[in-house]
This record gives sequence, structure tokens and C-alpha cells, in this order.
Amino acid sequence: MSLPSVSLSDSAFLATVDGRDRNFWRFLATLVLGIVVGFLVALLVGSITLVAFVLLTQKSGFTILQIMLNAGHVLQANGSGLRSSMLLMVLAVTTNGSWAVVFLAIAAAIGHRQILEYLTAARRFRWRQLLVGLGLSGAKRLSNEFDIQSTPGKGTRVMLGRWR
Repeated sequence: MSLPSVSLSDSAFLATVDGRDRNFWRFLATLVLGIVVGFLVALLVGSITLVAFVLLTQKSGFTILQIMLNAGHVLQANGSGLRSSMLLMVLAVTTNGSWAVVFLAIAAAIGHRQILEYLTAARRFRWRQLLVGLGLSGAKRLSNEFDIQSTPGKGTRVMLGRWR
């Protein structure tokens, strides 16, 4: 039994890419603007997040100097305490998320596309297989024994073992 021939142009991710999308200057403008504007927006969102976090977790004293000193102490802890760890996780999500959204919006604006086209580019993508793969990956990390045997036409056998 031979495998079907698949080319890169058959990819659901690349199905809508045309010559205009391959323009070097358009790509460069998207990259530069995405990095610069995304950085500035992430910096702004990160600053707002930091101030909001300190205000919500600070016990008393709301002067600017006290807020800045408290923020400095929380950041210097570098995740050693619960409060510092929570702040670092919240900052990572808010800054990276805002940067990604800005980058996506700039790519959509320069490419004259709707943002949803980038998010649903692979409608035919096999999400179920992705989730099974992620699940198997997690199961492998949690188990002491892990074995997969796959036979074309017969199916796949997964064996997991865990002992204390």
C-alpha cells in the first residue's frame, strides 16, 4: 500500500496565499510594524497590568511612590512567592496576548484581509487529531511506561503503565 502524494500547496494553511501575500515589502512592513507597535502596546498593557495588580493586592497606601516601590519589590522577588508568581503569569499573558493581537491586526490591515481569515485559515485541519496528540503527549509525561504500536489498516494500540 503506497502513501498518497501530498504537496505543500495542498496545505489548508496555505490554501489562500497568493502572489500579493508573497510581496517582500508587504512582509517587511508587517514584520517591522508588528514588532514596533506590538512592543509599544505590550509595554502599555504590561504597565497598566502591573499598576492594577499592585493596587488590587496592596494592603494600604496608594501614593504613586508606594505603588512603584511595591511593584519593584514584587518584580524583584522573581516568582519566589505566590504573589510574585501570579504577577509574572498575568504579565506574560497580558503582554504576549496584546502583542499577538496587534501583530495579527497589522497583518490583516496590510494584507487587506479580515482577522478571522487568519484565525480560521485551516478549516479542514484535524482538530481531533491535534487534541489526541496533545493528550498522548501529556499521558507519556505522566506514565512510567509508554508504548504505541500502529499497523496500517488494523489500528493503533497504546499501552500506558504507571507505578509508585
